[in-house]
Amino acid sequence: MPPSEIHLSPPRQETTPKTDMAKLYSEKIVVQCESEDEDSPLRPVSFRWRGEEFCIEKILKSRQDWGFPAGAPRRKTWIMRRHRTNYAVRTECGRVFEIYMDRKTPEYTWVLYRELEV
Repeated sequence: MPPSEIHLSPPRQETTPKTDMAKLYSEKIVVQCESEDEDSPLRPVSFRWRGEEFCIEKILKSRQDWGFPAGAPRRKTWIMRRHRTNYAVRTECGRVFEIYMDRKTPEYTWVLYRELEV
C-alpha cells in the first residue's frame, strides 16, 4: 500500500472518571424516624454513619422497590422480591445521600447506598 493511502485513526483519548458521579458505600446505618400521625408512614429524620450524626433537612425523593435482584432465576416467587423503601435525602450540611430501608426481615435494616454529587 503506498504511503498516501495509509489512514491513521485519531489518537485515543484517555478516559477519566467523572467527578459528578455517585460514591457507592452500601453500608448499614442507624436511622431515627418519626411519623406525623398514627396513619402516616415513618420517615427518616437523621442517621448515624461512621460515627457521625447527619440530620436530614429534606427528603428529595422516595419510592418503593418491589423488583427482583439481578441474577434471579427465571421462575420467580414473591419472596425473592426486594422489599425496600428508597429515599434521596439532603442533610443539613448540604450532602445528598441515597438511603433505603430493607423490610425483608422482621428487623428492618437501613443502608446508606451512595452519596450523590450535586
